Amino acid sequence: DAAPTPFRVEDVAALAETRALCCRGDAVGLLSDAAFAEVARRCVVFARFAPEHKATVVDAFNASGAVTLFCGDGTNDVGALKRAHVGVSILNAPEIERGLGAAAVSADVARLRARLAEAEMDAVDADPALVKLGDASIASPFTSKRATIECVLAVICQGRCTLVSMIQIFKILAVLCLVSAYTLSTLFLAGVKQGDAQMTVAGLLTATLFFLTSRARPL
Repeated sequence: DAAPTPFRVEDVAALAETRALCCRGDAVGLLSDAAFAEVARRCVVFARFAPEHKATVVDAFNASGAVTLFCGDGTNDVGALKRAHVGVSILNAPEIERGLGAAAVSADVARLRARLAEAEMDAVDADPALVKLGDASIASPFTSKRATIECVLAVICQGRCTLVSMIQIFKILAVLCLVSAYTLSTLFLAGVKQGDAQMTVAGLLTATLFFLTSRARPL
C-alpha cells in the first residue's frame, strides 16, 4: 500500500539489479528516446506492445550496439522483423493447436511442446495447406513451421557455422588468387603455357578443396 514512486531514469539500473523489470506498451509514448533506450536495455518483459512500439524496442537495442533477433507470427510484427538484424517468422497451425488444447491441462509442459511440434510437422508434411505464408514470413529472412521459438537456437548455431565456413572459403579464394597470379606470371616470364590437362586438374583440385571446406567443422 505504499505511495507510488515517481519515475526516474537514474533509478532503472539499480532496480534492474534486484528485480526483473517489465515495460508496457503505453509507457513508450511517455518517455523520451534516450530514456526509453535506457529502460529497454534493462527490461526483461515487454507486454502489450503495439506494432510501432515493437519496432521502437528493436531500434533502441540496435542503437545501443546490440545484435537483435526478433520472432513474429503476424502482420503486426512486420516492422520489428525488418528492423532486427535477424528476423524469424513463426508460422502457426491453429487447427493443430486446438486439437491438442485438451491435453494442455494435465500434460507436462515439456512433453506437450514436443508433442505439439511433432504433430505440426506431421500435419504439414501430410497437408502443406495447413500452414500458409503470411506478411511476417515475407518480411523476415527465416521462417519456422513450428509454433515455438526453438528455431532461434538452430538459426544461431547454423548462422555461426555458415559464417565460419564462408570466412574459410574467402581466405582460400584470396590465397588461390595470389598463387595463380604468381604462377601465371612466372610461367609467362619463362615462356611456358599451361596445357588443357593441367588447367583441368588444377580446377578439379580447387573444387575439391572448396567442397572439403564446406564439409569441415567450425574451428
